Amino acid sequence: MVFGEAMKEIFGVVFSATGAALLYFLAGYVLTRSHRDISHYIFALLTISTGTSELLSVFEFTGTKELAFILVHYDLSFLAFGPYFYLMFIDYFREGFNKKFAIATVVPTISMVIMVWTVMITGVEMGPYGWTGTYVDICNIIYGGYAILYLVLGVYMAYAIYRTVEEKHLKTRLKLILSGGAVGAIGTIINVPTIIMYGRVFPIAETSVMILGILIALSFSDRLKSE
Repeated sequence: MVFGEAMKEIFGVVFSATGAALLYFLAGYVLTRSHRDISHYIFALLTISTGTSELLSVFEFTGTKELAFILVHYDLSFLAFGPYFYLMFIDYFREGFNKKFAIATVVPTISMVIMVWTVMITGVEMGPYGWTGTYVDICNIIYGGYAILYLVLGVYMAYAIYRTVEEKHLKTRLKLILSGGAVGAIGTIINVPTIIMYGRVFPIAETSVMILGILIALSFSDRLKSE
């Protein structure tokens, strides 16, 4: 029994460390592309913020209960910025960088961070993959609803843009972005009720975020421009 629990904790550590390394790599990959524009930097912020969330999870799993309680706040704070930067990334394709849109949409994100640090987290307990936060259900629903809303809104915006463009490489890129956002949204939709009912039984949200990152990074491939 103890061995089984230890293996689950090791799985959580390895999975989160791998996810962090992958997301940081994707940020570096995109920033090395030639002819960079603002979308490259927004995507890098997306992957760095979610990668940092993954990295903090490593120390949550391996640290003491007190350390895990502190780090879970930082973890969810960084993770909250993932959907925000995804939305910014999509909006850039629609009309460039819109300061008013960026400011308006960052307000709910900051509200999520404030909620995380005030009323959302009541403690931590040992779960299947190491320490995991215990949340106020309504706060967990609000947090998940925010993430789902931003991801779905991003998918909707990307689809609207997809219908208006004619360039083949842009359509291919948008398909990848749409697919990534859909995976992220579905993963979050599954994750929220799962946490409420069973706790953190598997890193579903983290898995979907990594898939999202890979698909969007592929959309930056120079091969698409040669089609």
